[in-house]
Amino acid sequence: MKKLLFLFLSLPFICIAQKVDKAGCGEYGIYLLSGGKVFTNYWTSYNQMTAVNTGGKKIIDVSGNLYNGAAIDSDGYLYTFFHGNLTPAKITSDTLGKPFSGNIQVQAWFYTTYVTLKSDGTIWLLGGDAWQLFSNGSLITGKPIQVPTPLGVKFTKIVAADHLIGLSNTGDVYDFWGKAATKIKLPGAASDVTGSYNQFYLAVVNGQPYGWGQKMQYLGQNAPISTPILLPWSIQTPIVKVSCNDNALHYIDANGGLWGIGDNAIGKIASRIQQSQSSFRRRPVHRDIRAIHQAPDCFRDLA
Repeated sequence: MKKLLFLFLSLPFICIAQKVDKAGCGEYGIYLLSGGKVFTNYWTSYNQMTAVNTGGKKIIDVSGNLYNGAAIDSDGYLYTFFHGNLTPAKITSDTLGKPFSGNIQVQAWFYTTYVTLKSDGTIWLLGGDAWQLFSNGSLITGKPIQVPTPLGVKFTKIVAADHLIGLSNTGDVYDFWGKAATKIKLPGAASDVTGSYNQFYLAVVNGQPYGWGQKMQYLGQNAPISTPILLPWSIQTPIVKVSCNDNALHYIDANGGLWGIGDNAIGKIASRIQQSQSSFRRRPVHRDIRAIHQAPDCFRDLA
């Protein structure tokens, strides 16, 4: 289920309203329009939208993080760029010299790290080895390299967080860190998963939220939790989609309702008043979808 944003582009004598298909979370916003074009803002023009030059190719996915961004075109090729330099580098081949096409999802991570998911269910890493999958965290390669995954497992979603998280086509959730992939213990098949740099994670099983991590105050809990637990949110309408940034989590329910929990920095949850950790929301708060434009960075996967 999708929620729509609208971006107004000022051209000479023309004002065009375009649907935003996806908003990429990051230091600055990245917006994928319905026509397949990408716009972003950055430190020299934070209140203006500037087009990212992808050579006229239609874009199907975007992601952003700290100063860096990424996009995937309709042929499945990856583009990477830094804010302020909006002519991205097109990544055409992997470490074996094969065409690096067939990508369907990308996640940008701190400055130099990019991770992609291909249509065949494989995961690929470019740049910094943020999760120590191959090294001690240093830069590993200027070309994408395939991430080792459990034998026979195909993935349908990846989440760049404190650890790299993968959701398989059978609903299993894996935590990638330090050259190992650990299967997360859940009571059933997950339909969605998300995670944060601030070390909290959530999987949706039968429409219900199961959370774990070191900083569970963002999910309304008092102490770290190593094994996922059913969060006491009294969910009446099943959850269908989840997303989070560093300090707040949002979900969409089966009726299209939008809910948020965590730190209310810059009004991402309810009252638009930033909270201290001692006053974080203990249960999700319903959000008026009309207010999305006030904090689009928090809707990394929902838009």
